[in-house]
Order: sequence, then C-alpha cells, then structure tokens
Amino acid sequence: MGLFKSLLLATLSIVAVLMSTVPPDVDAQQPASVPSSSPQCPPQNQLLPEAVVILNTGSTNAPCYWIYVLPSGDATYETAQKHGSGKLPIHLREKFFHDLKLAQPLSKLRTQKPCLKSVFFGTSTLIKLGQEESPDVSCPGSGKAVALFRDATAITQQLGVL
Repeated sequence: MGLFKSLLLATLSIVAVLMSTVPPDVDAQQPASVPSSSPQCPPQNQLLPEAVVILNTGSTNAPCYWIYVLPSGDATYETAQKHGSGKLPIHLREKFFHDLKLAQPLSKLRTQKPCLKSVFFGTSTLIKLGQEESPDVSCPGSGKAVALFRDATAITQQLGVL
C-alpha cells in the first residue's frame, strides 16, 4: 500500500505542476507543438543519409521513437526503452517509397492547421528525408499526408515498435 500511495502522490504532484502552467480558461484540446528534436528522444542517425526517418514525438503517456527505413526495405528503430530491426515486406516498402515520392517536397505537404490534440495523449508524426521534413502527417490535410501516415503506422506495427 505504501508504494501505491507514493506513486499516487507523485502523479498528483506532476499533474499539479502541469496544471499550473496552463491558464484555467484553456481547453485541454490545443494545437500540438512539434519539436524538431526532443531531449528524451533518441538522436537522428546521421550515418544513414539515404534513410527515410519516421519520427513520432511521443507524449506524456507514450514513448517517442525513430524508425530508419532504407530503400532496400531494411529498417531499424529506436525508442527510449528499446531498439530493433527488421525487413519490410516488399508491398509495404514499395507503397511507402511510392507515397513518399508523390508527397515531395515534404516541407510543402498540406496538413490540417490547427491540429487539435490532447495535451497528455497527443503525438506528432514527422517524415524526414535528407534535409526535407514533413509537417505532422497525423493531422492530414491532403490524401498524400493520409497515405504517409498510414504507411508510417503500418511500418511501426510491422516492426513491433510499440
């Protein structure tokens, strides 16, 4: 019982701090900020310039992760808790790279703005290729963004990242 009480008190302290930083008239749904990097997320691997990087920023209730996908279909991932690798099925690899080609330039990809998400559960999904970076594809404003988000979700599931 002592451990439960300690965890409960710690959780309540964190909630109190978080609530003190949000004005009382602000709704829990607000535009998600998309950090280009986050200290708790693994760093982007600069040794694989040909890799497409799928970044999920995580949230207070979900870990962030990076997935590196090579044109061969070889993929690796990193989270704060684990890392792994795998080979994507041909159909998924071909669909992802086809959708990626159609969506370029990634920085001009249309997404929904503002993107309303829960402060505690909202994550953002970005796609990076070389110097190009997409806006948050989990808030799609076009069919191209929808396709990339579905591909990123399928790759995440295929590799067992979460």
